[in-house]
Amino acid sequence: SVKLIESYSAGDFPERVLEEKENFVARYGLGSDFRKSAATAMRESVAPHLKTYLSELARHYHALAQAGSRELQALESADEIPVKERSEKDEAVDPEVLRGEVIANYRRAGDYYQNFITTFPNAAEVPEMMYLLAEARFESQDYPGAIEAYETVAYEYSDHRRGADAGYAAVVAFDKLLESIPAEENEAWRQLKITSELRFAQRYASDPRASAVLTRAAEELLELEDYAGAVVAAGQ
Repeated sequence: SVKLIESYSAGDFPERVLEEKENFVARYGLGSDFRKSAATAMRESVAPHLKTYLSELARHYHALAQAGSRELQALESADEIPVKERSEKDEAVDPEVLRGEVIANYRRAGDYYQNFITTFPNAAEVPEMMYLLAEARFESQDYPGAIEAYETVAYEYSDHRRGADAGYAAVVAFDKLLESIPAEENEAWRQLKITSELRFAQRYASDPRASAVLTRAAEELLELEDYAGAVVAAGQ
């Protein structure tokens, strides 16, 4: 309950606060029996708390994942240090275990961002949440999910602050995806990538990256022997 969360927070029990916020979301959020059966007035009464806790949980796991990523980078740097000079802490941490934890936390963050967006689609925070969802999906190696979210920010929202970065990040996510999938699946995704590149170059023509993205799209169309498409792209 909200009172229990407030009590734990006042008593400085952060782990219990986190646990109870997660319980609250499970009890009153998407897919819960409460949400399926409660009257509108009842759902509206918990909505402000649900909105706050979803945002806080998403950001908590995102921050946890980012901290883990920094620790992982430090461990990888330590691999270049002679064994006798490494710290006991570096030796005690298994990088593969930590990498799994980092990915899991990015996935948790992404799930809470998605939950927020689905539950409160008209909230002013949604464009920012969608961008953070894209970032979390990218870092958890869910490249199709990242592409979808990035392109939503770039082309469906009037997000002048993040739009161009999101459009370009979608292209980067396509590259990562193509590196990770079997060759027989490449063609369909390459076509989608080219579409994304052309879309970026057209929507954000004044962006310094647009010219290089457009050139790459034209080159990829040539590789696919789509000569007409390559000529059109080169002429944009």
